[in-house]
Amino acid sequence: MKINNTFLCVFAILLFSCNSYQNELEAEKISKKAFDVYMDFSLDNDVRLDSALLLFDQALELDDQNFTALNNKIGIYSEKRDVKGLLETNARLIEMFPERPLYKIQRGLFLLINKEIIKGEAILDQALVEYESQLKGDISNFDFNVEYIWALCANEKYDAAQAHLNLMKKHSYQDFQHYILDNFEIQERHMIPMLDALKVKGDITVDFK
Repeated sequence: MKINNTFLCVFAILLFSCNSYQNELEAEKISKKAFDVYMDFSLDNDVRLDSALLLFDQALELDDQNFTALNNKIGIYSEKRDVKGLLETNARLIEMFPERPLYKIQRGLFLLINKEIIKGEAILDQALVEYESQLKGDISNFDFNVEYIWALCANEKYDAAQAHLNLMKKHSYQDFQHYILDNFEIQERHMIPMLDALKVKGDITVDFK
């Protein structure tokens, strides 16, 4: 009995899609378990970080674009002061989200920490241009505008960062967002935490000079 080739192709595609979906579900399940370990501060610190990292890597073996795993690996590597791990993980995030200058700001800071000053400064400049190109003066997107303030700080444009913060305070955001703005402090570049939006749990304070 002949089997239509088109039917076989469709069946193969459906089977692949089903397997991929199952892998994504399992990866997210493992990532949630890893996050619970990561947040369990009753554990020895090295055990907490290494165990969570191992689980996140297992999740990425099933789904190499699992954002939960990549996002939290940034936090783990930040706590471990592992710049190589930070740069490798960040490269994957940039590949996944090329339109997000946030990850370029992150990379620029990591390169500065790694004493790659020229490359770091160039990427920070590029990211700032991308923010301004996308914003075009629109302050309605709260999160993106807060990212822009961090980008200005990362580029050592502190007066511009303060001016943009003051501008945001005049906008009609929700009450909890105004609370965040009222308690927001413009910080010098070497004191910037690795961006709250990335859920990094520890900042890296270094001398970039």
